Amino acid sequence: MAFDPRNILVIDFGQLGDVVMSLPALRAIRERFARARITVAVGKPGKELLSLSGYANEILEVDRVSLRDGSTLVSIGRIVKLVSEVRKLKFDFVIDLHSYYETNILGFLSGAPNGFTHVARIVRSTSSRTSNRNRLKK
Repeated sequence: MAFDPRNILVIDFGQLGDVVMSLPALRAIRERFARARITVAVGKPGKELLSLSGYANEILEVDRVSLRDGSTLVSIGRIVKLVSEVRKLKFDFVIDLHSYYETNILGFLSGAPNGFTHVARIVRSTSSRTSNRNRLKK
């Protein structure tokens, strides 16, 4: 039986540059799952760009900064509201393009029966590559 999700949530909470870099992945998702309804949860900076791309059927704007930096009680309330909205949409597949702690939690709590996946971040800073290379030499 082929994997053929019909309602996909893509979580793309990165900054504007991250959203720009994720456009090829979103295009590939759109091409691979052409008949699926694709909703992208995106931070405020990337909403307009994503809208112009045409890769999403729906855009769920998330103010990641207020979730992270707001008062604890307000942030918890916003997170509960976001999770509730996501669960109501009954996604059957979740793709997390960044794997931040809050996106991992959202993917896990989404209720998607096909589980939760994330794409490992391949691009790292130069300093990280250098220190990793040096560790490998030891």
